[in-house]
Amino acid sequence: MKKYLVLLLIVTFSINISGQENNQDPKTGYYGIFDVGYALGVGNEFSTDFYKINGIYGYKLNPYFSLGLGGGIRYYYAYKDAIVPIFADFRTNITHNKTP
Repeated sequence: MKKYLVLLLIVTFSINISGQENNQDPKTGYYGIFDVGYALGVGNEFSTDFYKINGIYGYKLNPYFSLGLGGGIRYYYAYKDAIVPIFADFRTNITHNKTP
């Protein structure tokens, strides 16, 4: 089961989906982010691995700053337990230059 979930996550990370006609970053406006991942617990004996899914919905104030609200789920496989975080999201783009 764990092998299939890891394979599904690898396939998910390798797919690029764009819902816009052009792939340009707008100067201002609403945006949505969907994030799927797996975190390895490293360090002491209390660290543990978990799967995560996040959804963030926000507004880009200008080309450099954006604010948003998000929620998600964290599933701790070893404990068979899940938590649901709700959080604020602040993002910044220092240069606003496109990378080649």
